[in-house]
Amino acid sequence: MGAALSLGTDLALGALGITPPIRQWHTPWLFGLATAYRTIYNILGSYAIAWLAPNRPMGHALFAGVLGLIVSAIGTAVAWNRAELGPRRYPLALAVLALPSAWVGAKLWLLGR
Repeated sequence: MGAALSLGTDLALGALGITPPIRQWHTPWLFGLATAYRTIYNILGSYAIAWLAPNRPMGHALFAGVLGLIVSAIGTAVAWNRAELGPRRYPLALAVLALPSAWVGAKLWLLGR
């Protein structure tokens, strides 16, 4: 869910002319914006996973967070020496925020039920 929303937002912002295509991002605020909405989407996705989980909602959400961490780590490795893909801190931030955002999403669901 979070990945689909993130890609959709990237495309929508580009289509509306708010941002250039993602490979042409060269200013730090664009990466900050992308990090912010990706983190929000990860929290929403983890909330939905916890809500849909048949049991142990926190465990399900954290498992999704681990998957997000793995994907982000792969992205970090791929982008590490490719300056055209943006600063190194961007994929690192996504990796660092994967588990905390999964925890927050599940915790919000648990507090609200």
